[in-house]
Amino acid sequence: MAHPSDIGLELEEKQSISKTEHILNYTSRGYHPVHLNDVICKRYKIIHKLGHDLHSTSWLCSDITAETLKYVTVKIRIAKFSREDYIGELRAKILSRACILSYIDSFEIDGPNGHHNVYVYQVLGPSVMGFYPIPNCENSAAKLRNMCFQATKALAVIHAHTHILCHGDFQPAKIFTPVFGLDGRTEPEVLDILGTPKTVEVLNLSGQAYDLQTTPKYLVEPIDWEKAFSEESSRGLTRGMACLTDLSHSYSDLQPPADIGRSTAYSSPEKVLEIQSSGQANDLWALGCTLFEIRFGLQLFNTKYEQPEDFIEHIKELLDSSKNANNPDYEQVSIREAICQMISESEHPAVQYRGKVTESELALFANLLSKLLKPDPKQRISAREALKNDWFKLPRAW
Repeated sequence: MAHPSDIGLELEEKQSISKTEHILNYTSRGYHPVHLNDVICKRYKIIHKLGHDLHSTSWLCSDITAETLKYVTVKIRIAKFSREDYIGELRAKILSRACILSYIDSFEIDGPNGHHNVYVYQVLGPSVMGFYPIPNCENSAAKLRNMCFQATKALAVIHAHTHILCHGDFQPAKIFTPVFGLDGRTEPEVLDILGTPKTVEVLNLSGQAYDLQTTPKYLVEPIDWEKAFSEESSRGLTRGMACLTDLSHSYSDLQPPADIGRSTAYSSPEKVLEIQSSGQANDLWALGCTLFEIRFGLQLFNTKYEQPEDFIEHIKELLDSSKNANNPDYEQVSIREAICQMISESEHPAVQYRGKVTESELALFANLLSKLLKPDPKQRISAREALKNDWFKLPRAW
């Protein structure tokens, strides 16, 4: 029998490689192979690809057992079972709020690569960083502020839980935009809005179709949300809502795990320096970084620095300014100046999609950020307190 390493891919475009999951992950304890129009558990018919990550593939499906036309997200986990994944899904179900994604159905399936957990959710669009509002539009800014509000509310719900939970990996990539308006439409109508699925044929090195049960005959590119949102027929698909996903890294603040994971652009100074790598204060620092990224389309801190000390200096440079040291609000002033500089100097196309930024909004946002990004973890305001900040009192749209 041929080995997965013998597989080659026939790609229409080079960029297709980054759009699909890696074919070599279709192996024992890996991804479950599926094809368009397959029916999962005699109920969920696959009609398009939503995306993938290291642990799962996600599909847009129609519920063929529903009395009226209904669409859902079906996430199929890799066969390598993770207890943390299960606990994360269970915690999401227990917390069940509109701003926290929880499954509406779950079951297990057996396939050529092993035993898989499957979860069914409401239909999700792109992450908040893949949301494409109208460039330089005030309504776009209001929608983004509402997404920020939803994300903050989700973290507040987690932190208020009886067991004092911490998310553990709070960042924009974990926050998605729900999609509305598909139910009641026929499959052709849905595909007319979202686009016909593009497939990439799986071939062996001889250029022949690869026939092996452990791998699909073709890979499916995910929905191009930027293109879909630009179509007139897509109006109303998004409502400025945001939904926090993936609680697989969550834990009790009273019993933090021994290994909290590597540092990222959303890690607090104390985590980077390994002084205190767990706790809700880490989530709150990550919240500040996340709100900035959602609203302005830029990453507040980068991880190009090899040494933790260099990263800390990078943080200090943004949050501190000697020329403002005599000002009691110097942190707010420094952040405001830094944001202005980052926006004005950035040539990233994402910035134009983030809506108009007025001086008054900038001042309010800088105030909020200065309270979340306190160097001293004990001085950071809670997520619940953040919800009361004046920045969230600006108009929000959905």
